[in-house]
Amino acid sequence: MNINHYLNNDPWFSQLPAIVQPLLAGDAVLKVYQKGQMIHAIGDNDDAALHFVVSGAIRVCNVSASGHAMTLAHLSSGEWFGEISIIDDNPRTHDAWTINKVTLISIPRNLVIQTAQLHPILYKHLALIT
Repeated sequence: MNINHYLNNDPWFSQLPAIVQPLLAGDAVLKVYQKGQMIHAIGDNDDAALHFVVSGAIRVCNVSASGHAMTLAHLSSGEWFGEISIIDDNPRTHDAWTINKVTLISIPRNLVIQTAQLHPILYKHLALIT
């Protein structure tokens, strides 16, 4: 799988300033998770990254005050996630679990922050991820 192929064909990534794209893509890594595997947990902060779903589906969830699991969202191919913990510099606010086999492109948090410090327009683009 060619990481640049996926990133360059993504509408959000292709809208980034041309100077920012290679900075983010340069250290992006491909990660594969099996069905039922946790991608990150509430409170995680060490391995935070900006993720792009290449294939598969993810369940984003939290636990209610009464202790019941609540699904907040389902993510699938072509969607980004992880931007909130980069923008607010706080630990993860939810769990992310794979529904089936998932392939992600992950851009390390520190790289995203370093790039945004050099090119602050990146923060605007991060805030526009839907």
